[in-house]
Amino acid sequence: MATGSHAETQLENDLFRVTKWTIDPGGAIPLHRHEYEYVVVPLVTGTMHVVTADGDEIIAELVVGQSYSRPAGSEHTVENRGDRDPIIFVEVERLSELSTQRSGDAWALAINPVWPELGGNWHPPIGRHKNMGFP
Repeated sequence: MATGSHAETQLENDLFRVTKWTIDPGGAIPLHRHEYEYVVVPLVTGTMHVVTADGDEIIAELVVGQSYSRPAGSEHTVENRGDRDPIIFVEVERLSELSTQRSGDAWALAINPVWPELGGNWHPPIGRHKNMGFP
């Protein structure tokens, strides 16, 4: 079945998977579920439609480089209803449990308040990296 979307796994280990997604105009990522929290980094500015398993629809206005997080348990399809430009983003997905320290601080570095109605939380990253041993 042609979906009009394709994925390129850029990195995968025991803890994370990094995938670059491209959704062509009129295409979709079929219904799927995220078992753990994840972060999305848009590579283009555009409009994306997210349809939850129970039929609720969210129109997401993506801004290039403005990341957002999503909670565990999210089940949805992702659609590009445009007729001209692809939607492209990188998804950083947890694959296993992390310690509280790693989970809380590492994920706080990457999230912004793009979709607060979907559970996105924003934490100012300034200075937090120093507590995690980063330069």
